[in-house]
Amino acid sequence: MIYHHRKETERPEKHWRYCVLCGQNYAQTEIFYTNATKIPVVGEVLTGTTSGKSATVSEVNPLNAANGMVVVTAPTGEFIDLEPMTGSSGAAATCHYYAEKRYGISYPEDQLAMYEGKEYCLAHYGALTIKIWDKSTVDLKEVR
Repeated sequence: MIYHHRKETERPEKHWRYCVLCGQNYAQTEIFYTNATKIPVVGEVLTGTTSGKSATVSEVNPLNAANGMVVVTAPTGEFIDLEPMTGSSGAAATCHYYAEKRYGISYPEDQLAMYEGKEYCLAHYGALTIKIWDKSTVDLKEVR
């Protein structure tokens, strides 16, 4: 059976779960901004003028001169969609969408194997069991 990445439009009968080694690798908080008169910069603290929430910019991905996405760290709470934001270095934009996104690969349950109470994708399970077998001290001559 060959693994294929799940499309968001797929709603299969199978349950999809994460491998403990390659599954939900990380989460990040993203703010999609619009109407920027000055694009945020890394290290700048953005503050929502309506919510009063703030967060530090760790990555900037502009789409064009007025729109883009920033990854933020240490948010004090959720920004409100469509609220104006100001930055400590002079950035000014509108929070179009605020979200915490999780990234990683999910697998259908028939492509996961259980080992010591944890689920592994078949590739990691195979690598793990080969590693364990290599460390074995069993002499094949004694087994025969």
